[in-house]
Amino acid sequence: LHAQGSLSAVAVAELGSESLAVWPPTEATPIDFDGMYDSLSDMGYGYGPVFQGLRSAWRRGEEVFVEAVLPELVDTGAGADRFGIHPALLDVVLHSVFMGGFAQGMVLPFSWSGVSLRQTGVGSVRARIAAVGPDTVSVEVVDTAGRPVLSAESLMMRPVSLQELSAAGAVRDGLFRVEWSPMPGEPTTVTTGVFTDLDPEQAVPDVVVFDCGDGNTVDAVHGVVGGVLAVVQQWLSDPHYAASTLLVVTRGAVAVEGEDVTSLAGAAVWGLVRSAQAEDPGRIVLADVDDDVDAALVVASGEPQVVVRAGVVHVGRLARVTAPVSEPAMSGLSGAGTVLITGGTGTLGAMLARHVVVEHGARHLVLTSRRGLEAPGAQELVAELSQLGARAEVVAADMADRAAVERVLADIDSEEPLAVIHAAGVLDDGVIGSMTPQRLDTVLTPKVDAALHLHEASLDRVVSAFVMFSSAAGVFGTPGQSNYAAANAFLDALAVHRRHAGLHAQSLAWGLWAQASGMTGHLDDTDAARLSRGGFVPMPAEEAFELFDLALAEGGANTLTARLDLAAARAQAGSGFVSALLQNLITRGGRRGSRSAETTASGLAQRLAGLSETEQQLLIIDVVRQQVAAVLGHRDLDTIDIDQNFRDLGFDSLTAVEFRNRLSGEIGSRLAPTLVFDYPTIETLSTHLSETFAVASTGTENSRALDLDRIGELLDSDDVDETTKDEIIVQLEDLLKRANSRKATQVQESVDFTGATAEDLFAFFDKTV
Repeated sequence: LHAQGSLSAVAVAELGSESLAVWPPTEATPIDFDGMYDSLSDMGYGYGPVFQGLRSAWRRGEEVFVEAVLPELVDTGAGADRFGIHPALLDVVLHSVFMGGFAQGMVLPFSWSGVSLRQTGVGSVRARIAAVGPDTVSVEVVDTAGRPVLSAESLMMRPVSLQELSAAGAVRDGLFRVEWSPMPGEPTTVTTGVFTDLDPEQAVPDVVVFDCGDGNTVDAVHGVVGGVLAVVQQWLSDPHYAASTLLVVTRGAVAVEGEDVTSLAGAAVWGLVRSAQAEDPGRIVLADVDDDVDAALVVASGEPQVVVRAGVVHVGRLARVTAPVSEPAMSGLSGAGTVLITGGTGTLGAMLARHVVVEHGARHLVLTSRRGLEAPGAQELVAELSQLGARAEVVAADMADRAAVERVLADIDSEEPLAVIHAAGVLDDGVIGSMTPQRLDTVLTPKVDAALHLHEASLDRVVSAFVMFSSAAGVFGTPGQSNYAAANAFLDALAVHRRHAGLHAQSLAWGLWAQASGMTGHLDDTDAARLSRGGFVPMPAEEAFELFDLALAEGGANTLTARLDLAAARAQAGSGFVSALLQNLITRGGRRGSRSAETTASGLAQRLAGLSETEQQLLIIDVVRQQVAAVLGHRDLDTIDIDQNFRDLGFDSLTAVEFRNRLSGEIGSRLAPTLVFDYPTIETLSTHLSETFAVASTGTENSRALDLDRIGELLDSDDVDETTKDEIIVQLEDLLKRANSRKATQVQESVDFTGATAEDLFAFFDKTV
């Protein structure tokens, strides 16, 4: 049951005779609703162009008057004449509920009373909405000639949460895929070098290229990813490289337009580097190329990750995938004689086993785990599956061992189709600086080694499905999960590689599950808040398995299966902390939802200008506390003690990384990775920032962040970290380059700097650059 009501014959008075007789309404104030649909979208309402037919609006006390039209539809068969009143047109009229403040938060029409329809097929209307009670309004609608169309004595609105709506509608909206599209661009002028040729005694070029190796064996994957980890760690930790960009180059690691992935090791590198990029934005660029590296072309794109084919730069953007309506019986799982599930006795594996039995009709399962029947709950799971009509075998096997994989497959009837679900995995989270080759191998082994062994050992068998449980970490590069991101990016690439060879394969990159498991049980409220800010909403297991079935039916090699909160991501995009992959999903009207460090820094400088030193420090303290509150999920700044150690406030290494990045964006200068350790309280950090970045407190219009004398003091000071000094030197060198360039092209200008003050020099730079 979706709705119920009663129909009766009653006398209905003509409407609009008084309240809508004069148009525009007398004594009413026009309402500016520019940006309203953006605000509604942030709340969770997704109104497309057909539902944006509002043309004008006025308010008079507790009344709102609107003019609305039904935009011309592409399909004329869905026009106004097919309805009593077109649903989109009626919905537009009801948008006045938000203008009048007649309801708070997210609401939906719930209960209608005294509804009368007097005219049909209208495409343009005028309407009056008036409050008649809490969350309740009356509705009057007439055509442009004032003839009655519809009236409602009362319409009660019912509050609804985004989670409630998502539970009903987000399942089919939970499938996504990365699409690569050409991006026009021209090379820029940069100096380039090769990482292995760098001289520690020489200046570092603008762009440094590191061409990583390739390969498709287990040893190649571990070796190549380990080598890139060492380079990335050196790059991010050494101040000598602070002003340059590292360009990590792979070949055949990413497939575009039906290509094969020829370097599985390179694909794993993409996962690792994506996480490094998320932890330290702007320091590293990823490029997969098919020829010689054109570093200038890649860097000119301004994108963190690109694919270059035949000299054309391609950029990746996430797009929705439409899944067909299909019964689970059509999947490769249903046609299998045996379904093999790795990690089959864990929380996820057990839920998956139940699902394929109940929904896909699997009758023989082989569940592998390192402990076999000794794993907690394993014997109970076998008994439960038996009651559901399936025979389950639990096998103790290390699937990262090629011989063990071969033994497991040898015991499965080779005459019947085999379905493989690779769900095993472990976590060993840590920021990129804390990662070691051992921690890398710990996570790669159960994912990468097992998948590759299963792939190779099953080549001579009939395989009806080869499904790998990957993670959104490999797609986006989750901070603190570089090893896990690498492992899952490998799985995504292996699926493409198998499909190109004509084999079954699907890799599902999962978002966050609400069900706690061995890999998610450690997440606390701060972790959940961080994921939520990035746009990920936990999925109940029921919803996740619906996505599982839809993804199998859709059949793509790579699918991101996740519930995304695009409103939350859009809000973060304004600060520049959302992956470029989401740009097409969160950008409205062609506007990029980001702000540059220059814009942010300029705004901060303006706020500081004219303040006394004490006032500037108080403002900077407030800025720092706001960023602390953001990363810890606090609403009340007053609860944050500026004298308390960051660790005691709840900071860990990952929180410290996010805080550093946010504060760098707010200040407009890259801050040291060790920021919260060098300055362990808000007060000491704010004092440092005040001394380093405060503007002159003269209050003049030309207040500057730094004058020449102050620059010299900073460069000579032992209290200023080397990264900051490098940043200052880079800025000075850039100004000199640009000034010399102008001098070379306009030699007729003669400027005498004799006796010039700092302000004279800044004025000259303003004029010339």
